[in-house]
Amino acid sequence: MKKLTKQSLDELAKEMPVLSEEVQISLIGGAKYFDLSGTFLGDIGPGDEMRIISPNEFQAAMADYNNHPYDGSGQLYGQSLSSASRNTKHRVLLHYAKGGLSHFNLVNLSQDIQAGWNKDGQFMINLNGFFMDHEQDIINTMVHEMVHYNAGSGDNSEYAAYMAQISHPSYALTSLRYKKYLAECLMSNFGYTQEEAERLAKVN
Repeated sequence: MKKLTKQSLDELAKEMPVLSEEVQISLIGGAKYFDLSGTFLGDIGPGDEMRIISPNEFQAAMADYNNHPYDGSGQLYGQSLSSASRNTKHRVLLHYAKGGLSHFNLVNLSQDIQAGWNKDGQFMINLNGFFMDHEQDIINTMVHEMVHYNAGSGDNSEYAAYMAQISHPSYALTSLRYKKYLAECLMSNFGYTQEEAERLAKVN
């Protein structure tokens, strides 16, 4: 891993969109539907929920949605990605863990850790991370970890990673729970007050 001093934050910021540009172009739209093999089937309605469904069920869901468009009641089909099997989660996340992040392990981590690196430099994703149910939460998490991949670990790169997340286009579309989580990280890691952290994390 390179040291943060060898790359400016501006240069890092330019690299961040590369992580998800292909995915954002191909998957733009509503709730994202994948089959058990991790193949992207399409999107339905608004939102960015991550869903698992069979191809036949997806076709039926499309027909149902076309006959009964989304009315704001939270109409979703299939199951959430967070409730899927380890193998299915891994296959779907490969759409988002690009480049140096593509060789990851799904492991049981503390619930307050969504992803990270072990002492051997291996990228780990929390098998039970709450961020899995929203595409933009996933993309933004990868933005954070890409900073560490490029710049290594330490307080300096950790702060840079949070700033990269907040400035990335995906952050505006992350869930409220995700924004609150990031605010809590800013408080615990850098001593921000709750008011300061929530303002920086754009919670309100």
